[in-house]
Formats: sequence, C-alpha cells, structure tokens
Amino acid sequence: MIIVEIQHKGWDWDAVKSESWNEISEEFLPVALSWVRKYHSVLDIGTGKGRHTFFFAKNGFKASAIDLSESSITYVKEQIKEKGLDNIDARVEDMTELSYENQSFDCVICFHTIYHTSYDGVVKALREINRVLKDKGEAFISFNTKDNPHYVKEKTVDGYTMIATEGHEV
Repeated sequence: MIIVEIQHKGWDWDAVKSESWNEISEEFLPVALSWVRKYHSVLDIGTGKGRHTFFFAKNGFKASAIDLSESSITYVKEQIKEKGLDNIDARVEDMTELSYENQSFDCVICFHTIYHTSYDGVVKALREINRVLKDKGEAFISFNTKDNPHYVKEKTVDGYTMIATEGHEV
C-alpha cells in the first residue's frame, strides 16, 4: 500500500479573473433548478467565488460555503455584505473534516473539487458528505477523468491524484 500525504491548499482566487467563475455552471443548472423547487439548505464544498452559493441564497436557501482558500472565503464574505445577504455562512474548512452536525443539509454540491486530494481524501470527503446530508437529501459531485487533457499536464501522486504544476492552484 502506498501512503501519500498531500499538503492541502486552496486556489489563489485573487489571481482568477475570468467572469465564468461568477456565474452558475451550465452543467449544474438543471440540478440547481430542481433543488430550488424542493429543498431549503445547501452546503457548497469548494465554493471558489461563491457562484453556486449565491444562486441558492438568492433563491431563499440557508447556504453554507466552504473552501480551503482564504482568498475564496474573504471574497465570498465581501460579496455577502455587498449583496446584503444574511443567509450564508462562509468558512475556511477542509472537505475531509466537516464541522457541521450530522444531517445538516438538504443538498450538497461539490463541483470540480473532490478530486483535489488523494484517493484517501476522496473517500473521507465522501463519508463526510454522506454524514452531513439529510436522509432524503441529494448531492451533486463532479469527478475528473484521466481522459481530461489537463490530467496529463499535472504531476500524479497516487494514480488517482494530480497536483497542479502551474495555474491558480499552485
């Protein structure tokens, strides 16, 4: 068995200039719209600039946003004030050790985040998502694939995990 320790760190969101990070993902939009009709609370794991968190908060959800990146959470908190939203909790937190109570959320989104850890980290994160999700809740989790052209440009550490060698995550 190979044991790999990953030094977790968040993206440098101050360096991200693309406006696409401020808009809800087209890939996730159909799911988001279905959740708006039936749920009231959401956890956004790896919130980044908060695009999904803000969508749900504007639709009346109690929203919680977490990210490992200090710059992410600083930005989200600034936007909370600017937008006058009082239904968002934003914190720096690791998806493998969530501080929330069991069955706290109707739904959880982990959009292009879960694979930014080791295989063991993914397993821990999935357990945590299951723990904080209500019994009849739903989760949307996107995974990467080795067929992704970015995968081969990155350093792989355990056959499943890639470490960025350039870009916002370094």
